[in-house]
Amino acid sequence: MTEKQKELKKQESKEIGYYGSLFASVSFPARTPKKRHWTRTNGRDTLIIEAGTAEKVRRRKIVRDENGNAELEELKVPAGIIPRHVMLYFSWVWTIRKQHADQSKTITLGNSLNDFLKRINVSKKDKVSRGGNTYEVILEQVRRLFNCRIGAFKESESGQGIRKKTPTAIIEDQEIWWTDIIPDQKTILPSTVTISDSLAAILENSIPLNLETVQNIGKNVLAFDLYAWLTGRHYSISKPTTVSFKALQEQFGADYKEIRDFKVRLKKAFELVGKSYQHNSIITEHGIELRRSKPDIDPTNLSSNVSRQFLIDMGIKPDRKS
Repeated sequence: MTEKQKELKKQESKEIGYYGSLFASVSFPARTPKKRHWTRTNGRDTLIIEAGTAEKVRRRKIVRDENGNAELEELKVPAGIIPRHVMLYFSWVWTIRKQHADQSKTITLGNSLNDFLKRINVSKKDKVSRGGNTYEVILEQVRRLFNCRIGAFKESESGQGIRKKTPTAIIEDQEIWWTDIIPDQKTILPSTVTISDSLAAILENSIPLNLETVQNIGKNVLAFDLYAWLTGRHYSISKPTTVSFKALQEQFGADYKEIRDFKVRLKKAFELVGKSYQHNSIITEHGIELRRSKPDIDPTNLSSNVSRQFLIDMGIKPDRKS
């Protein structure tokens, strides 16, 4: 590998992330649902999330009964920006491993809590909270995610067939050693999780995202979902196509009862994405008019075979000189 290739590889590892195509189409709720299950449908894709159970923890200690057995408690559905960022990291690891024919489903989460947060692209400003323990809030979302069950449905183009994956656990095994008491403290053993075959199948198809754009978006869940969706759709657009505000609300704005409130938030999120991702799509009085756009990554800066193949599949030829 030449020095230029090494530099490109180093640059890519910092700037390019991967995100499961399914999650770019249908994703986690923005806010915690009242019920312990969540269903979202977009076109032919349907995602089902079922809340799980876990050992009851109080004051950072496992609660045990009189016989010394750990008590269990029902968790809520994972929601917000953290599950999205974790899946962004998992997708990246799985995509790179697939590139190198690595079948291992065990993913390292780091030797400290802050190391983990760095891996999932959570910046320091995102960890600052005006009230409460932000680390504790993050760990609660991680706990919900690692113990939930996910299922996916995909209708055939004819509408006569369905490819179905019933809800199953996404994590087969987990060893979490770090805590929020001392976020920078290094543990003797790294924390790890082993993803299930079901989640691995979902992550098989991923799209590349620009991590700089993700960082600029910050904690804005609607902007993150919009960015991932636009990135995936832009590659397949052959002619301008308008997606109505009603359809966008069903996909992204289930938390907004009034469509006028959703429109305001959507426009702000669209503007936030546009500050970093220079695409051709526009907002009209009817909704978002999708127009084929260049990727939010520079093809000449990609050294990964996966990245190159993705661009080639989408009809974009990377610069051979790179």
